[in-house]
Amino acid sequence: MISERTAFPMVVIMVLLAALVVAPAAARVDINTLEPGDTVYVGEENLNFGPAFGPEPVTKLVHFSDPPSGQIDRMIVVSPPFELTRSDFGTTTGTYYAFNQTADVITPENAAGHIFINIPSVTLDVVLNASRMDSVDGKSVTRDNVLDFKVLNNLVGFAGVAGAPTMNIEVTLPGGGVTAQFGGLDLRSIPADGTTMHLGGIDLRDAAAGIYTAQAKWPATSDFYGKGFDSNTVVFGVVIRDLSISANKDVVTRSKSFTVTITGEAKKDYRLFVRDVEGLTRGEYPVITPGQPGIRDYSPTDVTVTTNAAGTRSIQFDTNQSTGDWRFTICVEDPDKPGTYDEVEVRVTKGSVTITAAGTGVYAIGEEITLSGTCTESDTVYLFLTGPNLPTNGAALLDVTAPVEDGKTVTFTRVDVEADDTWSYKWNTANVGQNLDAGGYTIYAVSEPRRKDNLIDARFATTSIQLRPPSLTVRTSGTTLTRGDDYQIAGTATGDPDSVRIWIFGPNCQKLGVLVLVESDGSFEYTLTGAETSDLMKGQYYVIIQHPVTNGFDVIADGTMISGPGIVSVDLSRLQASDAAMALTNALDSPNVDDVYIKVTFTVADSWIRIDGIGDQIYGETFTVTGTTPYPTGTALTYQITAKEDGVTVLSGETVVAENGDWSFEVDTVVIGPGVFTIRVMSLDSQVSTTALFDVYDDMLHPVTPPGATYQIESIRVNPPLNELSPGESLTLAGTINAPRLGHQGCLEFSTDLEDPVWSYSLERDGAVIYSGSRNSRSFTLSAFELDYGQDIRILLSLNGIVPQGAEDQALLRILERDAEGRIVPESEYRLSFTPSGGTPPSTDLTLHSGWNFISVPRPLVAGNDTALIFTSVETGGRSIFRYDTAAGEWVALAETDQIAPLEGFWIYSTKPSTVPLNFSTDPLISPAKRSLSTGWSAIGITGTAPATARDALLSVNREWTTLIGFDAGKQAFETGIVNGGSNDYTDSRLVYQGKGYWLYMTEPGTLCAIGV
Repeated sequence: MISERTAFPMVVIMVLLAALVVAPAAARVDINTLEPGDTVYVGEENLNFGPAFGPEPVTKLVHFSDPPSGQIDRMIVVSPPFELTRSDFGTTTGTYYAFNQTADVITPENAAGHIFINIPSVTLDVVLNASRMDSVDGKSVTRDNVLDFKVLNNLVGFAGVAGAPTMNIEVTLPGGGVTAQFGGLDLRSIPADGTTMHLGGIDLRDAAAGIYTAQAKWPATSDFYGKGFDSNTVVFGVVIRDLSISANKDVVTRSKSFTVTITGEAKKDYRLFVRDVEGLTRGEYPVITPGQPGIRDYSPTDVTVTTNAAGTRSIQFDTNQSTGDWRFTICVEDPDKPGTYDEVEVRVTKGSVTITAAGTGVYAIGEEITLSGTCTESDTVYLFLTGPNLPTNGAALLDVTAPVEDGKTVTFTRVDVEADDTWSYKWNTANVGQNLDAGGYTIYAVSEPRRKDNLIDARFATTSIQLRPPSLTVRTSGTTLTRGDDYQIAGTATGDPDSVRIWIFGPNCQKLGVLVLVESDGSFEYTLTGAETSDLMKGQYYVIIQHPVTNGFDVIADGTMISGPGIVSVDLSRLQASDAAMALTNALDSPNVDDVYIKVTFTVADSWIRIDGIGDQIYGETFTVTGTTPYPTGTALTYQITAKEDGVTVLSGETVVAENGDWSFEVDTVVIGPGVFTIRVMSLDSQVSTTALFDVYDDMLHPVTPPGATYQIESIRVNPPLNELSPGESLTLAGTINAPRLGHQGCLEFSTDLEDPVWSYSLERDGAVIYSGSRNSRSFTLSAFELDYGQDIRILLSLNGIVPQGAEDQALLRILERDAEGRIVPESEYRLSFTPSGGTPPSTDLTLHSGWNFISVPRPLVAGNDTALIFTSVETGGRSIFRYDTAAGEWVALAETDQIAPLEGFWIYSTKPSTVPLNFSTDPLISPAKRSLSTGWSAIGITGTAPATARDALLSVNREWTTLIGFDAGKQAFETGIVNGGSNDYTDSRLVYQGKGYWLYMTEPGTLCAIGV
């Protein structure tokens, strides 16, 4: 419920608002003195509030977005006399409430009064005096016309107000001069009080030809001067125009339209007509399209045309197939001045027809042929065909037995012409009423139903095609099949058959006429799945692929019986595989059968088991043995691992074949120990088996802990081994240290002589990592605080760095213990020393990282093991191995028979870390390698037995090379480049390594020679 104290003010507010809504805008008595209800315009100056606003000065003008709720959206502070500026009000117009300086509550009922504020708007137009609705803004008129300026404004608040502002219309003349007196009129002091003003008529008889612009402007004496409230600008041209006519086309094809444009005086009547041509009938003339605006007194070739305000009018003429092939003259005449006229000629010509057949022009009978072309002569194209054993004067494409007849459209194949004059038709050569003979045919496209012997005056075109019997090609998975493998039969059947039939005969298999869908491109595919082939017996199998040609399959199977036109039915189930196949082919060869076929055979071979490549293994690690077999999923295989030295079986078990024929099992090297081993995988019946060799190396160091140390070194592993380290190569050390720290207050120091060392460490307690960290320095310390967890802990240490150049007996790892006072604990230092090797032979294996690897071979490989087959064991994830052809600028995928030679770099992808054994040639009569290099980037390798500087390795092309870039497969990133003659990081004294691939840029051709054999 509304209380009595609030009800009355609310009623006052609503009454006041209602009054404001319905009250008309008041006209001011004084231009500078405002009374409540006055309309004021943005831009006005020296404004004061009249006595009706009360004795106190008005200091605020407020606009409410919702007056009943008192919601304010704009408030302006004023101090009379004041100016209404655009920046104060923006675009917020309407009712503003005035408040004096003592008003403490800003609500509509507390206002001293209100005013209406608007933005001044003036619109200018230039119109014909005779019809003021026709604007000529942007148009041209002749000097015979009389014009008006039309001024509209919203300044109704100035109506009847003394001192109200006025405007001037300024006209810019063609020569650039500006005037406010034009065409006999004074265009100054135009009232601006909300009324529409027509200032006319403006006499153009003495006006110069050219372009005029006009704008209504506020004079300098007006408050609105220079504030952006002037009107829009209008533009019009004054021309000295003669009567003329033009056409949009000089030549038009029959059945098409053309347009003529008359240019003359504005709003004037003219006669438009087609000049008579002797010998032509009325039906042979182009005709004026009826119903067009601006025409009257209509007849097909003679009308009255009224121009628009710009003095122009465009009129369309239509033609059809009856229109004469003639040059017509279109005339325009001034009926008031018979000697004033103009004319234009338009040539109407017969149209044309074209036709093409998609493809090569040679097709198999039964295929669909797309015919297309253009026709500008008619809306329909009539098609017919001539060729071997067809009616002499043509037959329809849909029924080649029925001759076409002049004038009878139903005897032709009819195609509609599109709006862009094109047409298209798909012709199925299998659906023509009878079989077509192979040979040459001619297809006619005619603009009207005319047969071949009546085309003298018709528009037509032809295309020739060759039809051949349908054909069949087949490809299979091969001539041998392993049980459990898929066997695929695929090929191409021309002639657009829906399907082909597959027949298979073997020792324990008969598939009789299986329908196989033929795709739209003629391809088909059929697969005997591994599940089906797993039960096939050994022996030869016969496959027959049957093509129906054009009229369906003649030879079909009904159960195990085959039948067809003119052949004796045969029960194939009673015949051996070879005899059944022969019976079927004899039926297909019958003269009464037009089916075609291809016969292939395959042999089912024994099963097999394969073991994927097994690289050398490290003692202490577990690795997975994998392989494949055609045995079905779920088949159990057994395996045995025996020591090569004494033949003792060290591990045995079973594995089960998974999907796709894959199998695998894990081997723990701790169980079998170091040594050389033979692994054998076999079927349960031991009929099928395979073997492979692998080594297990113990590359782990088991150091003796110094007697004074409280820690104990469990193991250390170094990669590469200590005796194979070369300056500049990367090295990784991994160690495990037991630290019984309970009660000890000292620390452990770790240091190394490696370059760019990176340490990482983890502390384990009860098998769980409790603390970890990393350092980039030659040494670091684990404090007593970091090591003391109240019980024994285990330190897992990792170190990566670069083998340095320099003296012998450098420290790969030092461990030193200090007591609580920082003193070295006597006999607590452990030191692992190493001496970089300069001449040790390179590894006989290529080591691959997960991802892309850029590799090479450092020496010639032995014959028979020097092709891409050496990478067979690498799991590439389906990716090819690539070499780069510099001359062609192309990547080339390696085939298994491609040679792997020194001095060439190859890119290979591996899904996991792996090794590729290399078998180097020992033939001393093989000359050192050399390779011709083209200008540009080449993928190369480094030869020899030890790392060399880039300068030495590339000495043979010293004048031709500029840049060498290696690839870090471990980081999957390119290394910093080496520059010929470079310095700092780019120096050519940096080492390059055997087994790696490099990008080499050559500025001109050269021959790269080996630096080692």
